[in-house]
Amino acid sequence: MHKRFLTSRFGCYAQYVAHDAEKVIRVPEALPDEALAPLELAMCVAACLRMLHDMDAIRGRCLGVGGLGAAGLVAVQMAKAEGAGEVIDPRRSRKARMQECACG
Repeated sequence: MHKRFLTSRFGCYAQYVAHDAEKVIRVPEALPDEALAPLELAMCVAACLRMLHDMDAIRGRCLGVGGLGAAGLVAVQMAKAEGAGEVIDPRRSRKARMQECACG
């Protein structure tokens, strides 16, 4: 029987990949593939934020996220969830940054 798993390892687009069982996430069969697509991106962003978290560089601080595309928007949400005081895109104009801050 085919089972679906989510993991981050080179070669994971292959049909079969050997991996330690404790490092994979079992994906419910009822969850459509489209719902899983953003998870790889979120896992990459989470790895970066984990490093910042371990350095105590998030909680209560102002974080700059360079670009508010898909990865940037995920980073903003994760940083806020980790307690960032403010999250901005330093490349944008002052007016745009004010609007971003007003949106959370």
